[in-house]
Amino acid sequence: MPLTTVEWEGKLAAVLFGQGCPWRCRYCHNTSLVPADGKLTPWEDVMAFLQDRVGLIDGVVFSGGEPTAQAALLPAMREVADLGFALALHTNGGQPKLLQELLDAGLPQLHRHGRKGAVRPLRPDHAGARQRAPRPSQSVSAIIKSGVDYEFRTTYPLGSVE
Repeated sequence: MPLTTVEWEGKLAAVLFGQGCPWRCRYCHNTSLVPADGKLTPWEDVMAFLQDRVGLIDGVVFSGGEPTAQAALLPAMREVADLGFALALHTNGGQPKLLQELLDAGLPQLHRHGRKGAVRPLRPDHAGARQRAPRPSQSVSAIIKSGVDYEFRTTYPLGSVE
């Protein structure tokens, strides 16, 4: 669980990297996290790490892989928020229902949304997905309407700019 001053401007934060992602972007910078089969840190160890840092760090960033691939994301974020940390979420927007639940619960305070390419709907060749790619535009709308601070980042793989 690295600490960062880069992932959340003006805050010292811990970064929790979740495993798994339904997409297989050929330009992913966290490919080791995409298959959900790596070594896991027990949740109790994560919470102990964070409890030791109450008052020392400002927030916790949930990143990945794709954090919304985690079935326990909502209760995990609530548990971390109960320690008094601000929460940020870095996601690709592929799980709009879960994202809406998180936003409705007041989680997170910052959302960074990674857009994959400039086309709508997302093309499988941009995301490397074998199945039909989800419609992240639903997530974009939910984020904008929520009132949370947000940032949209777009990744253009070389050779695919249209």
